Amino acid sequence: MSFVSEIFKGGAEGVLSGIKGIIGAFKGDPTVKLQLEAAIATAQITLEAQIAQAEATILTAVNATMQAEAKSDHFLQWSWRPLVGYSFVATVANNYLVLPYFQKFLQPIVIPAEVWYAWLAILGVTAGFRGLTKWQQTKNGKNGG
Repeated sequence: MSFVSEIFKGGAEGVLSGIKGIIGAFKGDPTVKLQLEAAIATAQITLEAQIAQAEATILTAVNATMQAEAKSDHFLQWSWRPLVGYSFVATVANNYLVLPYFQKFLQPIVIPAEVWYAWLAILGVTAGFRGLTKWQQTKNGKNGG
């Protein structure tokens, strides 16, 4: 389960737990109390199913995007994710694994915070625009990549 779905599930469980506590303190008709508890249990099951469905939908969309990028003829389109990963690993390996042993020969790779912020902003806008484009294509009945 993803981080976001864990947050939503935890919040929903907290609300439902509070409602269960209120129902537990209910001194009225025992059949009404049982009906309310059954409704809460049904709501919890429905919520968990909806969270699982949303997570499956997100994973399917990510998988489709990655498959489309892998099939591309453009080198940068299918290789940018691995290049980013390899660059990160190279930076971490240089700064924290190799550098301590070879300080006389190597220098740390310094990446200013502003560069990270700019990179994340560009990636965020690009991903948002791509998602909006795909949503519009799906809405219009076109199957675009």
